[in-house]
Amino acid sequence: MMTRLIDRFMLLYRFRIWLKGFGHGRGFGIQSPWAYYFVRYVVKEKSPYYAYARLNQEYPNVVSGDRRLAELYFRIANYSQPNRWGFCLDQFDIQADYVQAGCLKTAIVDCIDGYDMDQIAECDILVMTLEGNWEKIYSQFAKHAGSKSILIIEDIHVSRSAYKAWKMMRSNEYSGVSFDLYRCGIIFFDKQMYKQHYVLNF
Repeated sequence: MMTRLIDRFMLLYRFRIWLKGFGHGRGFGIQSPWAYYFVRYVVKEKSPYYAYARLNQEYPNVVSGDRRLAELYFRIANYSQPNRWGFCLDQFDIQADYVQAGCLKTAIVDCIDGYDMDQIAECDILVMTLEGNWEKIYSQFAKHAGSKSILIIEDIHVSRSAYKAWKMMRSNEYSGVSFDLYRCGIIFFDKQMYKQHYVLNF
């Protein structure tokens, strides 16, 4: 009975998030030209990029949700052309291949589950979760972030504590424009842009 109640709660919760992001669709309703472009041509882009076929053949058993996230990383790398992309994750081989396919010059950095603070500070883009010493990871990255830095946080809706942490991060003085894609959150650090938060269906 308890399991059924939890499953029902999660379905209702996900539907609520979907409704919140419904109005923004593929960028519609977003006033900022920059945010519209990012949503329309990076987050929601449906074109079959040249590298997708090869990556699909190399990793045929990746579940659809994980592949969509990896393809998002590909598009972000292609869009931002970062020099260093860091991962504070246990496993990231597949995501790393998608990133490097999106931008050949990008160096992949293993931040050793968030314990190599010097490496974290030097990354242009960082992927992390809200486990372990996430507060130190966020603080280190945010304090050294530049106008082109991007922070990606996976599993922001996995628990109440994770969502609370996500809200704290996007509201922090260091953070700028942010996007809630349910599977992950994305924070930009360009202080020249008006700070705003978007909830999207991804």
